[in-house]
Amino acid sequence: MSRSLPLATSLVAAFGLACITAGSLSCSSLAVAGEGSAEPQLPTRRGKDKLDVDYARDIHANTTDPTYLSEWVDHLPVSRRVSSPKQALGYSIGTPGELTQPETINAYFRTLADESPRVQVFSMGRSHGGREMIVAAIGSKKNLAKLDEIKAANRELADPRVTDEQRARALARDTPPIYWMTAGLHSPETGPPEMVMELAYRLAVSEQDHIKEIRDNVVVLITPVLEMDGRARMVDWYYRHLTGVTERRDSPPHMAPYWGDYTAHDNNRDGLQQSQPLTRNYTDTFHEFLPVLTLDLHESVPLLYVSTGTGPYNETIDPITVTEWQWIASYEVSTATKLGLQGVWTWGFYTGWYPGYILWVSNNHNATGRFYETFGNSSPKTFERELDDYSYAGARINSRQWYRAWPPDQTLTWSLRNNTNYMQTAVLSSLQLAARHGEELLFNFWQKGSNSLEAGETERPHAFVIPAHADAASEAGATRRLLELLLLHRIELHQVQGLGEAGQTFRAAKGGEPVTVHDGDYLVRMDQPYRNYAKTLLQAQPFPASAKTTPYDDVAWSLDLMLDVEVLAIDDPAVLALDGAGEGSQLSPVADLAAVDDHLGAQAATPSGPGTRWLIEHRGQASLATLRWALPESAKVRALSEAWQGHPAGSLIVEGLAGDELARHTAPLLLDALALEGEAPGEAATVEVNRPRVALFHTWRYTQDSGWARYTLEQLGVEFTLIDKDDLRAGGLADRFDLILVPSQGGMRFADIVHGVDTKWGPLAYTTTPEFPSHGVVDSSPDITGGMGFAGLGELEAFVRSGGTLVCLGSAGVLAADGGLAPGVRSLDPGGTPGSHLTTKRLRPDHPLAWGYEAVDWVFRGNLPVYAVRDWDWGRTVVQFGTKTHVDAQREADRKADIPAEPEALAELEGDAPAEPEAAEPTEPPSPSTASAKVPLARSGIVTKPKAIERRAALLDVPVGDGRVLLFAWNPLHRHQNEHDFAYVTNALLFFDDMPDRAPSRDQMRTWEVPLDAGDSRN
Repeated sequence: MSRSLPLATSLVAAFGLACITAGSLSCSSLAVAGEGSAEPQLPTRRGKDKLDVDYARDIHANTTDPTYLSEWVDHLPVSRRVSSPKQALGYSIGTPGELTQPETINAYFRTLADESPRVQVFSMGRSHGGREMIVAAIGSKKNLAKLDEIKAANRELADPRVTDEQRARALARDTPPIYWMTAGLHSPETGPPEMVMELAYRLAVSEQDHIKEIRDNVVVLITPVLEMDGRARMVDWYYRHLTGVTERRDSPPHMAPYWGDYTAHDNNRDGLQQSQPLTRNYTDTFHEFLPVLTLDLHESVPLLYVSTGTGPYNETIDPITVTEWQWIASYEVSTATKLGLQGVWTWGFYTGWYPGYILWVSNNHNATGRFYETFGNSSPKTFERELDDYSYAGARINSRQWYRAWPPDQTLTWSLRNNTNYMQTAVLSSLQLAARHGEELLFNFWQKGSNSLEAGETERPHAFVIPAHADAASEAGATRRLLELLLLHRIELHQVQGLGEAGQTFRAAKGGEPVTVHDGDYLVRMDQPYRNYAKTLLQAQPFPASAKTTPYDDVAWSLDLMLDVEVLAIDDPAVLALDGAGEGSQLSPVADLAAVDDHLGAQAATPSGPGTRWLIEHRGQASLATLRWALPESAKVRALSEAWQGHPAGSLIVEGLAGDELARHTAPLLLDALALEGEAPGEAATVEVNRPRVALFHTWRYTQDSGWARYTLEQLGVEFTLIDKDDLRAGGLADRFDLILVPSQGGMRFADIVHGVDTKWGPLAYTTTPEFPSHGVVDSSPDITGGMGFAGLGELEAFVRSGGTLVCLGSAGVLAADGGLAPGVRSLDPGGTPGSHLTTKRLRPDHPLAWGYEAVDWVFRGNLPVYAVRDWDWGRTVVQFGTKTHVDAQREADRKADIPAEPEALAELEGDAPAEPEAAEPTEPPSPSTASAKVPLARSGIVTKPKAIERRAALLDVPVGDGRVLLFAWNPLHRHQNEHDFAYVTNALLFFDDMPDRAPSRDQMRTWEVPLDAGDSRN
C-alpha cells in the first residue's frame, strides 16, 4: 500500500522509534508492523509499565496498516491484580470475529471495580428490556474517595446565585473535572463498546506519565453501552447472520431490525421529549454528576470526525461553549495528526442547531457536549473499503481542506482494531486536555451560568408565563405535559399566588398585547442558570435563511407549538420583582408534578352525582382516544357531528355511567366532563363512536417510525395488532381489522416498501432461540426478507374496497399514491421543510379528521412527500398547507411560478414543485392562535420552497370502493414529539366509520373558504 506518511511516522516505521507524543516523549524500541515487515520486536516495558507482549502482538496483527496505529495504543500494560480484557474475555479488543454481549461488557467493568481501587461502578437504571445501564468512574484513589465532594462542588458551580466568583475560582482550582464518555448508543456502531473496555483498563493500571496525569487530574466516567437491548440484538444478529459475509456492500442488512423496543437511530433524538428510559436515565445521571465535558462515541464517517459542526449554531448556546467546541477539537485533531493518524478532521459534518441529541443534555445545561464519528464496518470483520461515495459539506472525503489537512486515501483496508486505535487515541488526547485545563473548564461552567443570570435580568424576555388559571385557554393535559417536560429538563418553575382576582399586568413581547399574570399561572423566570435552555424550549426557532449548509436534523421544536399550549413572553423586567421568598411571597417553587396535578385536577370539571349523560369537549386532545378505549362496554359514546350550544364538533357524549364511575377515567386525563341535563342534541346531530379493530403495519426494512407509532398508541391506551408482510399476504384483512395504520417509512420509496429486504439473503430469521435470546422481541419472523409484494398490495386494495380504512402517515403515502390504492393521487418530493411548524388551513369543516382543530392551525412537517390531486378532486382535501386560497387559483399560481407544462397524460394533475430553491419564508411567528392573512407558512423553523408547499394538500380523504385511504403529507407521530398533531390520528381511529361518504363539490368548497380576518374557531 503506497501512502505518504508524515516524517515522524515514517521514522517510526523505518527505525523502530516511537518518540512522538503530544506533550511528552516516551521513546522505545517498538517497531510498527507494516506490509511485508517481519514479526515486530516487541519490548517488554514502556516507561514504568511492564507490557503485555501477547496483547501487543494482537494489536499489531489486527491493525491493517501502520498509519492506523499510534504509539499511545500500540501496547497494553500488564497488571498483577487487574484483569486485562483478554484475560476476562478470552480475546483482545479488536480481534476479528469477536463482538461482546452488553452484559459481559458490564461484568468486565464490575471486575475492574472489584480488582482496582481506581474504578467504581454505579447503576444508571434499566432499559425497556430490563437490562442494567451502568456508569463507571475511573480516577486516582484519592479522587474517587472524594467523589461526593466533587459532585457537591459541581452543584455549587452550576448555580452562580449561591456561588460568587471568588468561591467559583477556588472550586475550579481545587476540583478535578468530571469527563463522561458514552458508547453503544447506536447499536450497529459496534466499535465503541469494545474500545472503552481497553480504555478503562489502560486508565486504571498504566503508570505512564500521560495516563497518570489524566488519572490524577480528571474523574473519567464511562458508560460502555447506552442502548443495552439493541447491543444484545446486534451481537446476536452478527453471530446469526453476518459471520460469513466477505463483501460489505453486497451483504445482508448490517443491523438487526430492532434496536430498542421502540427506537432505533432516533434514540439519539429523544432529548427534548424524554420519552424513553435510556434518555431519562442519561439525563438523571448527568444531573447527578454534572460532568463539565461529555463525549458520545459514534461510528460512521471516515476516518475520524471530531465534532464542531458547520453551523449555523443554536443561537441560545453560550458563545463560550461554541469556542470550547473549536478549542477541544483543534487539540484532538492536531494531537492525533502528530501521532501519525491520517484522516482526522473536524467542521464539515453536522450543524450544531438541533438541541435534542443525547450529548446536548450537556450543552443545554452549561457543560460542553461533543461526539466522535470513527470509521467502522458495523461488524468485527475486516473489509476493503472504497471512499468515493463519501462527501460532506460539499467536499469529497479524500479532498484536502482547511479542516482536513491530511485526508484519507480513496481505497483502504479497515478493521475493528483500526477503529479502536483511532478512537482511543483521540479520547486520550481529549482527556489530556481536560487534565491540563480543568480549572479553566470548570470556571467556564460557572461563567456560563452567570452569563445566563445576567442575560435574564438585562435581555428580553425576562420571563415566560404559562396560563393555568381557571379561565386559561390551553387544554389542561397539554399544560401538564409542558410543565412535566420543563421539570425533567431542570428548568425552574414557580406558581403565581397572592396577586388577587385582577392579577398583575406586564408589558408583553414586541408587537404583542400586555400580559396579565393570574394566580395559578406558572412562571419561568429567566434569571436562572439554565435561562438559555428555557429560551430554546419556549421560543420559536428562526433558522437562518442564509445558511450555507443543509440542516442536519429538525430545525424547530418550540414546545408551545409541539404541545399546543399558550406560552406568553414577558418583556417587562418588573416581572422579576415578584417575590419568591418568605411569608406572603407571590411565587411558589414547583419541585415536582404532584402539586401541578393537584392544581390542574382541582380546576377540572369532575363528574359526580347520579347524572348519566356527560359531555367532554373536543379541543384537540388525543386523550379522548384514551378515554374511549378505557370506558366499559356498558357506556354508550356518541360525538357531536356539528357545533351545538357552543360545544365544538367532535365533542363526546357519554351515557350510561354515573359521575363517580366516569370520573375514574376522566380525572387522570384532566378532562372536563359536563353534565347534560334536559335538552340534548338529537340523533341526527351526533355520530356513534365505535372502537375500531386496529392493525399497525411495519416493514422489516425500516422500523423506526413504526416504533414511535407503537409507543404513542400504547401510551394512549389504544389497542392494536402489530402486523407485517406475511399478515398482508395471508389476506382476509377485512375479517380481522377495520383500520390499518401504516406509519411513515423514512426515505423509502414505493418499491422499497413493497419489496422489502432482498430475498437473495433469505432466509433471515428474527426469532427467539436459546442461542439468540434477544431476537423475536417486538415481532418475530422466520424470514424477514421479501416485502408484502404485489400480492400483499392487492390484499390491501381488497381490504379498502370492501370497506376498510387505510391510514398512511408521511412517506407511507407513496404506497397508496404510487401503488394505485388512491386513484387520482400522486406523490411529489418538494423538499424545503426541514422539520418545521407549518401553518395549515382546514378546508372541510364537515370532516371528522379535523375536529378539535382550529380553522387555521399548524402541524410539524419534515422533508416528506406531498400528495397531489386533480383540480376537480380538491374536495378530497381536508386540510391544506398555508392559508392561500386554492380553488380555481392553483393553475394561475403554477403559471406564475414558471412551472413547466406537464406531459399530456398528466395535464389534468397539479403542477410539479419548482425545481429551483426559492427565497426562504420569514420565520417570525405569530401567536399560535392568531389567524390573519399575514400568518406565515413557517411558524417556527424555515420553508425554503414556499411555492412548492403553499396550498398543497396536508390531509386527504380518498374514497375507494366501500372504504377509504387517508393520506397525511406529514408525520403526525414524529418521535412522540408533535403531540399537538396526535389528535389527527386519533380522530381517524375514533371516527373511522363516521366519515362523509362523498367528497364535496368545488362549489361547496368555495362556500367553506375561511375568512382569515374573522378569527379562528374550533367549531
